[in-house]
Amino acid sequence: MINLILIGIISGVTIGAGISLGEILSQHYIPNETFRLALMSLSHYTTKYLILMFCAIIAEGCFFRFCHTISHSKKNRKVFITDLVIANIPLTAVIIYFLADYNQSDFKPADILHMFFSSASAETHYPFASNYLPTFVTALAITACITPLFYLIIRRLTMHSAFKQHLLRTGAFCLAVFVFIKGLDTFVRYAYKPSSPNIVIIVIDTLRADHLPFYGYHRNTAPFLSRLAEQGVLFNNAYACSSWTAPSTASLFTSYYPFQHGVLTGMRATARLLRDSNTMHINKIPNQISTIAEILKDKGYDTFGISDNLNICEAEGFTQGFDYFETYHYEGGKAVNEKLKEWTPRIKKGKFFLYVHYMDPHKPYHRHTPWFTEQETPLQNAIAAYDSEINYVDTMIKDVFDMLSFNTGAFVIITSDHGEAFEEHGHSGHGKSLYNEEIHIPLILYFPEKNYAGTIDQNISLVDIVPTISYLIGNSPDKSREGTNLIALIDNDSSDTGRPIYVHLLNKKPGGKETIKEVETFAVLRHEWKYLRQNTVPPLLFNRKEDPSEHINMIDREKDLAFSLQAILDDFLSNCRRFTQTFHKIQVFRKQYEHLKSLGYIH
Repeated sequence: MINLILIGIISGVTIGAGISLGEILSQHYIPNETFRLALMSLSHYTTKYLILMFCAIIAEGCFFRFCHTISHSKKNRKVFITDLVIANIPLTAVIIYFLADYNQSDFKPADILHMFFSSASAETHYPFASNYLPTFVTALAITACITPLFYLIIRRLTMHSAFKQHLLRTGAFCLAVFVFIKGLDTFVRYAYKPSSPNIVIIVIDTLRADHLPFYGYHRNTAPFLSRLAEQGVLFNNAYACSSWTAPSTASLFTSYYPFQHGVLTGMRATARLLRDSNTMHINKIPNQISTIAEILKDKGYDTFGISDNLNICEAEGFTQGFDYFETYHYEGGKAVNEKLKEWTPRIKKGKFFLYVHYMDPHKPYHRHTPWFTEQETPLQNAIAAYDSEINYVDTMIKDVFDMLSFNTGAFVIITSDHGEAFEEHGHSGHGKSLYNEEIHIPLILYFPEKNYAGTIDQNISLVDIVPTISYLIGNSPDKSREGTNLIALIDNDSSDTGRPIYVHLLNKKPGGKETIKEVETFAVLRHEWKYLRQNTVPPLLFNRKEDPSEHINMIDREKDLAFSLQAILDDFLSNCRRFTQTFHKIQVFRKQYEHLKSLGYIH
């Protein structure tokens, strides 16, 4: 009994401390960033896990011998070697499971073999997830299953009492390892203050880039944002992942495109569907995807979110990982700021992540004084009101900066979920096409502590937000996601590498008699070119540099280019990771129907 306790405690503490402290040191205490990244890139599966197995076996053997020396017991060499083999086969399997990102990577038993023969880095397919409770529970369950299994097998082979003791020792040893690792991990997350900054994401719903002065607009619609754009990093070619809120924001939260995460049918429907059934089918972010809030929560951040758009809600999975979250129904920027003022004491208590989603300047447009002036035509009045909404929300954002002191210690991202059309291609609003007016959005990164400044011309997407924040907090790159780290563009070469950006839109429209037709549109953006493909009309090709308004179809003159972009899209659609859609039914009552209709979500 003494040996069993000693081996369990000493081995568990040693190996558990080694793994956990190694992770902490690699993330927080290696000052040279280049050396740290090089060290991470050398951590291949083959090397990492063979060394881990070797160390586990040596540690078990050393402590086994040490404990028996203390108790003056004697064992012959055959029994000693047998003990090592029996003890470390299940131990090794469990540790591999524990270190694999079970929560994000759909880890399977067969993947163990892939680890030993793959030359990919450890972060490529199975990132570390020692902070995930599901991973720990899974590993513990595997331990509980494997140990009795080995016990039954060995018991059938021999009834020697030493084997029973060895198997009991194995179970205690594995249990001690996991209890200690999880305990230390919890202590580190809540007692150790990370060196990473506070994270703030501000989304301005329906804000198209070309209605901002720092993108060339003739009206000064955003003086405060203009100052931030001068002091921070401005991305000239940032694109939404869809042209309406639910799918595009889900991409921001997950770093997957809409056709991957499956959030395609939020609170948006045809009037015919609602008239016939009075129900709305919506999608939810799949549980197996860790959102940005969950990632930051697992790093010890306090997480706060507030949205003035009813699509960003619990039913659609956007509240996953948030300690506090409020969803309003277009109550305006002042109501959002009042809630933030109420939360301010909680927010300032420690490291925080804050997500703010303003609904202004979404339809219906409000005519805010002193910025609105009467125009000659209804369309001009709509544009003037829209612009006055931008001025209004600009003042709201300035108030939040003053309230929460974002000028010190915060990394702030300011962007939009999509744009807005004003009859440029025959329609108004959004969620109807993938032309530039609906998907070209602003993006500012503001981080005064690092003196990040300048402009980036490379095409980027909302899927790039999660990898950027993951880098800032010291997480290993997750290559299973689609985005790229934007800090690398700032620190290194920001030239256009030709990475394709994808945009997706699924619409349900009235078809023939009593039918609903699905219209699906894809866009591929690469360099200055944009390829549009829809299932109901011939494809289009535009040169965004020479024809930013997208009225000259170049597909007949650039057939080879169009064919190559189509091939890129088809290849990605065939090979990309996709998650199973989850559907929910929501009853829509008259008041909700009118509210959704006023927002343009019922057509």
